[in-house]
Amino acid sequence: MQYTPDQEKAIKDRPAGNVLVSASAGSGKTRVLVDRIIDMVKNQGINIDQLLVVTFTNAAAKEMRERLRSSLQSEFAKATSADSRKHLLTQIRKVAVADITTMDAYCQKLVARYYYILGIDPNFRVLSDNTEIQLLKEQVWDNVREDLYGEDKDHSFADLTENFSNDRSDDGLTDVVFQMDAFANVNEDPDKWLNDAASFYKIGQEG
Repeated sequence: MQYTPDQEKAIKDRPAGNVLVSASAGSGKTRVLVDRIIDMVKNQGINIDQLLVVTFTNAAAKEMRERLRSSLQSEFAKATSADSRKHLLTQIRKVAVADITTMDAYCQKLVARYYYILGIDPNFRVLSDNTEIQLLKEQVWDNVREDLYGEDKDHSFADLTENFSNDRSDDGLTDVVFQMDAFANVNEDPDKWLNDAASFYKIGQEG
């Protein structure tokens, strides 16, 4: 593959800092990243399992792994010195265990490895089923709503419910709560977003 000067720079340069490669879809970013890794393996003696290669999707991670394995095999076939062939063969074998994965899968791996430091159950699992997530949300909201009704001595929660719902159900308030939850969770700090949203409606100083 014939590289542009910028692509060649992205592959070969080793600045004291971060490298950002920005390009449109189909412009060869994956190929450039693969060749940058191959260059590190060949010319810097890096082991591929020392690297963390993160992609957005499982499909992209699989493609990256396959491309790296194919490129290493090609380099092994061209290598002439015994040391180079030995190093490249080791890297080919390590591709299967290298951290070429999505960010969430890598984080899950860290949590599974260091659960005792984090103080969590080693049998944890990632909640990824949307139906199960919705059912849990509804269960939590039902429990919270029941507690609020039970402690509603000044009828403030009843008034809030009536404001968004009707006399047949409180689904209107439920919809608002779930919408607020959805908005909050796309922010970096959901709790801060919720607190800021509430403070917007404060009038003057209390007391």
